[in-house]
Amino acid sequence: VPEKNPELLVRAAGVLALRRPDLDLDCRVWGEGPERSRLEALAVELAAPVRFMGATDDVALVLAEMDVFAYPTTGESVGFVVLEAMAMGLPVVSTTVGAVPSFVCQGRTGFLLDAQAGEQDLA
Repeated sequence: VPEKNPELLVRAAGVLALRRPDLDLDCRVWGEGPERSRLEALAVELAAPVRFMGATDDVALVLAEMDVFAYPTTGESVGFVVLEAMAMGLPVVSTTVGAVPSFVCQGRTGFLLDAQAGEQDLA
């Protein structure tokens, strides 16, 4: 879904991999959609350590495998998945879109970026 901005996540993963080669970065994108093949090609082009995992019904299992939850949305009104990630104790990196700023405490439970942030900012 374009408003979830997965392209920004792929680009940020590429930047972070170059910036911090010492990190064991494993970025995963969950879900299906018409943008998947384009995003997979972009990840290869950028040598971004991104795996495309497909759809899942077990959100809790997926979140339990994460260290950080990144959600660079440009148009979500609430973003319930952010609340689910926070309930699992994950720090959240998201944008100041919709209701997200009302439940992510900057610097304590996560980090908020301007909705127009680029890959350098997200990385």
